[in-house]
Amino acid sequence: MGKINSKYVALLFFFAGISLILWGTYTSYQALKSNNWPKTEGVIISNFISELNSTNRYSTNMSYCPNVEYSYQVGKKQYTGRRITFGNKRFSSRELVQNYLNQKYAPGIIVKVYYKPSSPDVSVLDPGFSLSNIIIPVFGLLFVLVGKTLNKKN
Repeated sequence: MGKINSKYVALLFFFAGISLILWGTYTSYQALKSNNWPKTEGVIISNFISELNSTNRYSTNMSYCPNVEYSYQVGKKQYTGRRITFGNKRFSSRELVQNYLNQKYAPGIIVKVYYKPSSPDVSVLDPGFSLSNIIIPVFGLLFVLVGKTLNKKN
């Protein structure tokens, strides 16, 4: 019974890792391509801050993420977007993220919106690749390695 369960756990880690690698690679590819996307003007509709708790056995850490909603037009069609960047933007304090939002993405501010030419509903305000884009594929690789290690022990 123990071997069967650990085999399933190994497979779960392996396939979860493959999924993270594929998703992270696709997101990184989109981030790189977004530098060459056409741009249009948009307007910030709203912004808000979301809080993320991360807990380990020693401490609990809070991080704060900026969120926006903006509207833009491509051709005669109106779109709404919510993506600031293809990577993660996290701040260590609510005050820092609030200042960031107030300076760059306050409601009513006109912004440049980069949109995917073949799918204009896919958009971003801050195009390009950042180091945060590699976090998900790296975790995926770790999951694959854990899955393979657990599988070898069976």
